[in-house]
Amino acid sequence: MTGSFEIASNNGNHAPSALYTIYASGRGMAANFAPRLASNPIGQTGFGVVSVSAERTASLQLLNVGMADVHISAIDRISGSSDFTVDPAPVFPIAIAPGAQAIVTLKYHPTNEGDFDAAFNIVSDDPRSPRMIAVTGTGPS
Repeated sequence: MTGSFEIASNNGNHAPSALYTIYASGRGMAANFAPRLASNPIGQTGFGVVSVSAERTASLQLLNVGMADVHISAIDRISGSSDFTVDPAPVFPIAIAPGAQAIVTLKYHPTNEGDFDAAFNIVSDDPRSPRMIAVTGTGPS
């Protein structure tokens, strides 16, 4: 939506009939706008090469970019290697206020040599749920 405001001025530097126009635009949103979950990284992260029996962690930033609280009810590995975990396991539900964030730690602890991957679903009340995050890592040969 766009509009304008006209302001008449009797400023001494201008004629009494000086008229100023201010243009404005904006977009309205419903008060019950749905929660929106975003993540950083967006959809995948790599752990690189990690020695067998060592471990590496990565932070997964969960952001609420919506207008209502978002509630995360689970983060589940849906496929791939069990060498990838969420550790420490969070206490669910995780509630994130609009504009706020929560940090979850992903861990890669390779038990064998080779290239591995996994996928995690983040289940929430965002209408687009679940959100998937793919992870990769290599146990060196």
